[in-house]
Amino acid sequence: MKRFLVKCLLLALIVGGILHLGGLAYQRTTTYENLERNDNTQGFSRMPEQIDLAVLGPSHGMEDFLVFPEGRTAFNFALSSQTAQYDWMMLRQYGDRLADGAVVVMTVSYLSPFWNDTPEQFQAKQERYYRVLDPWNIVDVDLAHWVLQRFSPLLVNAPAEIAAAFLDPEPLNPTLEEKMHTASLEEEKIPEEQERIRRNHLSSIQRSFPEVNATMWEAYHEMLELCRDKGWNAVLVVPPYSEAYNQCFSEEFFSVFWERMETLSETYGVPLLDYSHDARFTGRIDLFADLDHLNFTGAEAFDAVVWEDLADLGLM
Repeated sequence: MKRFLVKCLLLALIVGGILHLGGLAYQRTTTYENLERNDNTQGFSRMPEQIDLAVLGPSHGMEDFLVFPEGRTAFNFALSSQTAQYDWMMLRQYGDRLADGAVVVMTVSYLSPFWNDTPEQFQAKQERYYRVLDPWNIVDVDLAHWVLQRFSPLLVNAPAEIAAAFLDPEPLNPTLEEKMHTASLEEEKIPEEQERIRRNHLSSIQRSFPEVNATMWEAYHEMLELCRDKGWNAVLVVPPYSEAYNQCFSEEFFSVFWERMETLSETYGVPLLDYSHDARFTGRIDLFADLDHLNFTGAEAFDAVVWEDLADLGLM
């Protein structure tokens, strides 16, 4: 019996070793790199040990903050459609890397306080967090899935996809920055884009409007309290939007949105920087990739403005 148990243990070690090493090999394939490029998580493995400028938020933070000031060690935690709840999880996970007096830019989109994902939308974004967060920072975590993913991604991906990654490697997709260099908002596409915004963004907001989503609102309070306790300098930033994007929202919406943002700013004594209707950007469709995201030229111009404004506030 003892010999049988030893053989079982030895077999388990061999299989485990193969799976682990195979997983490491899979992580070096273009298929896996494309997975990380598509959701922009590839930078997390190269995160600095100490950060003095952090950016949180959804895709507007991810795409609009690309060029950081010299002399600052920056990291962008923003991801596409990332909710305030997951901004909070990012801050909990990586807060020990933020330096004393670090600047924390909290990118706030029009959706952010009202965000309501459908179950399908929520699940579609979950997988990326299994790669970059500990289980206690993942909402509704499947602990077994987290363990398997960390031990070997071979255990949580379809065998056909894994085989193709080795036998028929994908060409590398462009990086976010490369895509933004070539992105541009075409005037003839604006009506189509506005319909997309009304269909996607407004539908999410209207599930709770005029009330905020309590979970998201609590996350903002948690983040701002943590920043205050840790001595980090939080800043609420609403990025530039095109005039065509702003036209999709009502005066009632803007009234409620700004009342909520100003309340946060005043409660915690943090700056609220609003560029949403800034004429330097709003009327310049050549600076936009689509209705609500800047292209690289726009991001470069916007970043210069933000860092100068933060310097004027004594934060840079």
